[in-house]
Amino acid sequence: MSEQEIDPRVVEAVKQYFENLFSGLCPQCHAKVEKQEQVGRCVYAQPCGHRMYQGQAGAFKKDRP
Repeated sequence: MSEQEIDPRVVEAVKQYFENLFSGLCPQCHAKVEKQEQVGRCVYAQPCGHRMYQGQAGAFKKDRP
């Protein structure tokens, strides 16, 4: 599937999701993430408690290479 076949709303939603992660905002409720909590392979935003992604806590920080 080429990029032209993808609904532009989906592309925009994915871009916004990652912009929120890199900006320190919860992708679900847009609250400021004060701390990331690792539970197994899932990473949760605190204080709101929403699951952000699977992987290592801190993987989407601006200062990472």
